[in-house]
Amino acid sequence: MKVAVKKVNLYVTKNQYEELMKILQMNQFMMIEGNDNSSKTEDVSKDEELIFRIGQTIKYLEGFREKRKFFNYKEASYEEFDDRSGNYLKLLETIEGLEKRENTQALKIKDLDKEIENYLPFINNELNLEDMSRTRYIDFYHGFIHEKKVEELKELFIRNDIAHSFFGEDKRGVAITFAVLKSDEKTYLQEAKRLDFKEVKMPVYDGNISEYIDNFKIEKIQYEVLLKETQKEVSSYLQNLNDLYIYADQIASDKVRKQAPYEVHSEELNIVKINGWIKSKRENELKEVLTKNEIAYELEDAVVADDEIVPTALENNKFVEPFEMITEQFGTPGGTDLDPNPSMSIWYWIIFGIMMGDIGYGLLLILACGLAIKYLKPKGGTRKLLTVLFYGGFTTVLFGILHGSFFGFDFDLGAIIGSLFNQKWTLVLLNPINDALTMLIYALILGFFQINHGLILKAIRLFKLKDWQGAIGEGIAIVLILTGLGLVVLTFVLPSLSMWVGVSVIILGVFLVLVFTSNNQGILKAITGKLGGLYGLVNQLSNILSYSRLLALALSTAVIAFTFNTLAGMLAGNIFGILLSIVIYVVGHIFNIAMGLLSTYIHDSRLQYVEFYGQFFDGDGRSFRPLSLELNHLNEVINNKDFGGNEV
Repeated sequence: MKVAVKKVNLYVTKNQYEELMKILQMNQFMMIEGNDNSSKTEDVSKDEELIFRIGQTIKYLEGFREKRKFFNYKEASYEEFDDRSGNYLKLLETIEGLEKRENTQALKIKDLDKEIENYLPFINNELNLEDMSRTRYIDFYHGFIHEKKVEELKELFIRNDIAHSFFGEDKRGVAITFAVLKSDEKTYLQEAKRLDFKEVKMPVYDGNISEYIDNFKIEKIQYEVLLKETQKEVSSYLQNLNDLYIYADQIASDKVRKQAPYEVHSEELNIVKINGWIKSKRENELKEVLTKNEIAYELEDAVVADDEIVPTALENNKFVEPFEMITEQFGTPGGTDLDPNPSMSIWYWIIFGIMMGDIGYGLLLILACGLAIKYLKPKGGTRKLLTVLFYGGFTTVLFGILHGSFFGFDFDLGAIIGSLFNQKWTLVLLNPINDALTMLIYALILGFFQINHGLILKAIRLFKLKDWQGAIGEGIAIVLILTGLGLVVLTFVLPSLSMWVGVSVIILGVFLVLVFTSNNQGILKAITGKLGGLYGLVNQLSNILSYSRLLALALSTAVIAFTFNTLAGMLAGNIFGILLSIVIYVVGHIFNIAMGLLSTYIHDSRLQYVEFYGQFFDGDGRSFRPLSLELNHLNEVINNKDFGGNEV
């Protein structure tokens, strides 16, 4: 249901502003809005930079966990959450330092690997590197030649009596070292390069290349030891990961709070003004909390501008609240809208069960979603969605019993119970595959009642708006016509019921449409307007026909389950076939549940959005979203009783 919201101005001294904002945020008292001309916000650039740093450090540290806990509920007391001692920043900087050290060590190891890899093909060259670089009459050249050019280069060297040696090879080619007289170096080096010789500069070192590489290997081992020590030290901080989660959400909440607009009411008295919306019933609670925390304040009602949209606040019971997510995807109740959720939730819940309609699928939904809600403790829209599916599991079981289906197999619970008492009982109302026409009739009957429910809500809304003429002509009258048509159709099933009863109700409805349809645009337009009101009846009949999708969805779920069961049964002739049939059975039903849930969610929502909401709901409002903590990592912050009085 919708609860009253009022606009207020809250005045406080600048030196108590920060504490006040924390109280408002922790207790979610106000939806704060500003004036574009005079409102101010605080700079959050440093917070954004810090949020990025914390996020990167969390990601880095999480990489050291051997395995992630599946059920990992994270909470903190407000005292921990609002810790401003600097310990969290110190922890962040420490881990950042370790990450930098680890990266430096890992990079050094990588560079050493490159050096080793670069010279490894020459490892069998036993000449002293320093001696080769200091010869007076001879120059030594080292490099690589493609293996296709090796023979050609070898012939060149042999023909010209040039000393050379071939060594190992890698992706660059075959390693080679050759020596030429300084007077001939240009000629033979140019010839070698013509054959695509790629020169490699050798280091100046008093020893051969093997000894040079060994030094790198020793240095690499030393750095690997240091790297392991660093990584071990980083792992020791995994126990502090929750502190980083707290710090991340603390700074994110600070950022949100700083972005809340305020006005300087009096520079001389150092007073600021906060403008926004509050639930009327929480006004006294706000005053009590501010007084309890010794905040000097002034609270006054604010003027609501004519063109200002008052935010909508909803409060529903535990069953209805999760279904608000369905409505939020369509729109938010406006100022003249009724809260559709109490009505919609029941219809959505029933239709969900009809479309899925299998005992086994329903039990899986109850078990899986129930465990996820209990142990994962999701937040926001995820929690609402899982709760909707959890509730839907119960109607799925119910209609699975009425459809006689357990994972696609025929299952009559009534017959099982009856056999215990030597009775022939049954609880199977219909089977979507065998009784498709009956299923269609039931679907249309359900649509008939939901459409009429929507029209009644439309009449109630118009009566509240004091548009009694529209309420009667556009709501009650159409309900009467549809009811009359229903009674006429019912006479074919119950011959004892007189058709004139239905006809009379239709005539009464038509009369109300003609009398009460708005007619303030002249005689001709009045006549066409009244006839148009009757033409709207065609749309309502079309809306009722849309409920045939209940048959389509229930039938598709049942047929796919039956098909996979049949296919699995055909293969179960031997041990291998049994194993294969189990795979087909499991995969098939997982596929069917996934597709069934997706289709049911979409089509059930569509029936609410188009056929039901189309009768009475505009959804042109905006949601009441109070200033609150930004919890991206924590599941909950437990309020200190001295701070706010409740747990949030």
